[in-house]
Amino acid sequence: MSVAPDWRHLPSFLIPKRLNRIVLKARGSNRQHCWRMGEGPFVDAPINNYLQLRLDTAIHGFVEPIQSLPLSEYQTALAATRDQWVIDET
Repeated sequence: MSVAPDWRHLPSFLIPKRLNRIVLKARGSNRQHCWRMGEGPFVDAPINNYLQLRLDTAIHGFVEPIQSLPLSEYQTALAATRDQWVIDET
């Protein structure tokens, strides 16, 4: 899963149009939301026993499996983090 340290770093087509008062070129679907997980630094780190954050740039990274596993198990591991995500659109 592709992630950024702040939704303002996302491409404009992923930022809902309703947020164009904050990001002037926002043109994404208003059915989408911008989410945040945690308050810590945006650095390479484990998320849980199955997932890790791996950065490829200072403003982009991936939530990926720590080791190879079937897609269904990756999806389950991602779903298990759902209660840690909050909508952040301010």
